Amino acid sequence: MSFSSDTKNELVKVRNVSTAAAVCELMGAVAFGGRLRRDNGVFKVLTITENPKVARRIFQLMKDSASVVSKIKIHKTNKNNIFYHVYAENEDAVSLLINLGFIVKPSDINYLTTLRVNTEYIDKPAKMKAFLRGAFLTSGAVMSPDKKYHMEFATSSYGLHNDLFTVMKALGLKPRIVVRSGNMVIYFKNSEEIADILTLMGAYKVLMDFHNAKIIKEIRNNVNRTMNCEAANLQKMVDASMEQVAAINKLIEKNKFDTLPDNLKEVARLRLEYREHSLKELGEMLDPPLGKSGVNHRLRKIQEIAEKC
Repeated sequence: MSFSSDTKNELVKVRNVSTAAAVCELMGAVAFGGRLRRDNGVFKVLTITENPKVARRIFQLMKDSASVVSKIKIHKTNKNNIFYHVYAENEDAVSLLINLGFIVKPSDINYLTTLRVNTEYIDKPAKMKAFLRGAFLTSGAVMSPDKKYHMEFATSSYGLHNDLFTVMKALGLKPRIVVRSGNMVIYFKNSEEIADILTLMGAYKVLMDFHNAKIIKEIRNNVNRTMNCEAANLQKMVDASMEQVAAINKLIEKNKFDTLPDNLKEVARLRLEYREHSLKELGEMLDPPLGKSGVNHRLRKIQEIAEKC
């Protein structure tokens, strides 16, 4: 099961504190998952979802908050994908649209082609959060944070996209927008913002899972960065040691090694014998001991002398 499914399965259990909030959640779900159909004289308001629990939530919201009798139909595509159609017909469909503020009077359906949100219904934070939850149930998706941080709401309607954008801004969010495959997509890639939205919608259990996955991901990334840094430093040390050994061997081949001062010969002999040791370790083996910078200075001096040979 996906992280999106887990989120929606938790959201359908959230209890609205008021009928007004329930209406706003249903408004969001119908607006972003709804379709208008006119077939053989039958007018339908159809809401589509792939999640059976979301379908039952919409069915129950229609009954409890909008006093509408709806039906659920299972539709299977040629690719064996299953969709759940929650729909209200004729008088029930018209009543639903009026109760949700999409139209004012029954005759308005003759001119209705797309759904737009009546923002006067969404005038308080509790209603905005419920509306956001409803919109996510039928148009939202969120990736598991152990993969990447991404949450989005998609709609083919510019008007609905603008309505949702306005509500999000009122809640203090900073949504970004992109057009993808003809859809307007509002998205978030900041982990803190995604956590804020989960909180606003009421997905507290998923929020804890999100934070835990985020912590594990950050620890893993920190470990990887540390290992990469250590590997890079080790490679630098190996490369430097090889260059130092090459310089010392050149002096030996040119019969110049014995002309070196005793302090340089002492370091050179240690480097030839302990090629994998760090400068600090070489310095500790000297008598008296020498610091890392002192050992480095002597080895650089040896390399300079070898370059002149």
